[in-house]
This record gives sequence, structure tokens and C-alpha cells, in this order.
Amino acid sequence: MEKSEFDNQILEIEDGNLSIELKYERQFSENKDLVQKGYLQKIEITDTESSNLGLRVFKDGNEINSVLIIGIIGGIWLFKETGEDKGQTVKLSNGNLILSLGFNLVSIQIPTLQVNWNIVPDPAEIFEFYNLKDDILLRGELQIHRIDFNGEIKWSYGGTDIWVNIDGKQEITILEDKIKLVDFNHDEYVIDFDGNSISNKPSKIITEQNEITIPKKNDSSWWKFWKDF
Repeated sequence: MEKSEFDNQILEIEDGNLSIELKYERQFSENKDLVQKGYLQKIEITDTESSNLGLRVFKDGNEINSVLIIGIIGGIWLFKETGEDKGQTVKLSNGNLILSLGFNLVSIQIPTLQVNWNIVPDPAEIFEFYNLKDDILLRGELQIHRIDFNGEIKWSYGGTDIWVNIDGKQEITILEDKIKLVDFNHDEYVIDFDGNSISNKPSKIITEQNEITIPKKNDSSWWKFWKDF
């Protein structure tokens, strides 16, 4: 995926008779004009001049509110849950919009566009999140976090490496009663829904003669965008 595809993004998401149009522009995008689009409100999630995200709320096809979110630090890829991919960076449910924005996880009330909460859950950047019972399971670069819809972190779990796998392996797989995790080093972990470790399978096979590392693929993935920040 070309970096230019990340510089300017558009996503639409619906919940009942409400829909939201999201437009993102990276700080150094060649086409950077959201600040000129006349949004009714402004939200500053950090005091750093950085990337912007514009939200327009529609009810039955008519625009009823809008906001420009500024001060976004880090990389963003806007996507919603699909039938095949359970990960998401944008979730709209029961008038609550959850956004994974670089370093910040933000909850915004729809349609008022008031911020419910704004947290920085990980010491590094955050990526997508998954539905986990009545909570969400967030993949950060350094830790996996279970967070409720009040923005409270119930627990965090760290491995021996970052939670980014460059060879296309799914970092998080939620099973019926447990969670499978894969890190950068291809180590595999299984934890329960309370964040307790069940098993840990290192990627390296130790033999009597030497140490053999399992071969790695070279598939490209959208994670590469984050290396530019």
C-alpha cells in the first residue's frame, strides 16, 4: 500500500438512521485543507500541530453536526469491522464513536460530538481494536489492553517483542474462551479474557546441535506506514 493512500483517507460508517463521514489528512499531506472546510466544532486531543480528522454527522441524509479533530500524533489507517476482518479503528454503536488515533483512543458522543473520554493507553502507538464481550481489546505497539466503554483499562498484557508482525500473521485472534497473540518475533501466546497467561510458544526451535529459526515470509502489510512517523 502506497504511503499516499494514508495521507488522505475517507470512510463512512452508519448506525441506524445516523451516518458519519470521516476525512483524514496527514500533517505532511500534499492535499491539506480540512481546516478550511467550515466545521462547526473543534476538538484538540493534543496541543501539538499534527494531523487532522474531520467528522460530519448525517441524520436521514441531512447534515446535523460536524467537528474537526486536531492534534493527532502518529499514524492512522481508518477502517471498520468487516465479515472477514474483525479488527477496526473506527466503531459506531449506540451513539458512541470510538476512534484509534495514533497514540490516543477517543470516545465521542454522537450526534453532540462531545468527548466522552480521551486516553493514551500504550507507552507507544496504538493500532486496531476488537470487540470482546462488552469491552474492546486494543492492540498497542507494546501492550494489549482490555478497555471498557467508560475508557477504563481493565488490564494490559505485554510479550517479549512488539505487537506488530511484518509477515502477515494475525496479531490478535479472539477464540471462544481465550485470546491468541503473535508478536514481531513470531512468539505465540494464549491468554484468557482476564489477561492471564495460559501458554507461551517461542518461535525458535532449540536442537542439540544448534538453534534453528523458523523461516519468515516477506508479505507486505499496512503496518509499514507507521515506520514513517
